[in-house]
Amino acid sequence: MLWQEQSLDSFVVTDPDNAKSPSHQTHTCLFDVSQPSDENYFFINSALVLKVKGALQIDFERMKHLAFTVTCTDSGHPQHALSSGFVISVKDVNEPPVNLTLSSTTVDENTPLGTPVGRLSSDDPDQPGGAHTYSIVGPVGVPFSIGGTHNRTLLVNGPLDHETNPTLLVIIRATDSGGLFMEKTFKITY
Repeated sequence: MLWQEQSLDSFVVTDPDNAKSPSHQTHTCLFDVSQPSDENYFFINSALVLKVKGALQIDFERMKHLAFTVTCTDSGHPQHALSSGFVISVKDVNEPPVNLTLSSTTVDENTPLGTPVGRLSSDDPDQPGGAHTYSIVGPVGVPFSIGGTHNRTLLVNGPLDHETNPTLLVIIRATDSGGLFMEKTFKITY
């Protein structure tokens, strides 16, 4: 996913007028807004370098290609212009899981070890329905573990005493097959 001001490439304008004598004409290149295009993702700087705009995300899961037309005009008298269409292929990159949820955050106190608290789920922008690995990141000694079917369930793994501590925070990590992860803190009440 691209979202920073990154350089993609430069436009090179070959002008036959400049071949006859030392380079005296300059060129400006602008997006041809009369053509339907994806130019809102890019800008062309004064050095004719195509750059990605910082505010918009280019995401392979939403668009595989971006197309636009550029018109370059020389500074001669009369001016001459040339338009050309471009298609940029968007490369897929691994993205971390999103939307980590726990189906329930309450459990009865003094519940036996192995009792399910809730089922974990998360989404994968790269592979809808993709499997993630879940783990408890902290705090150390938290009375919970991950287990159950496909290791997607938060289980009681120690004593829960409402009078001593009615809630606990547990930090859970969802990791995708590429090693990217997200973490979320859940407040468990008992």
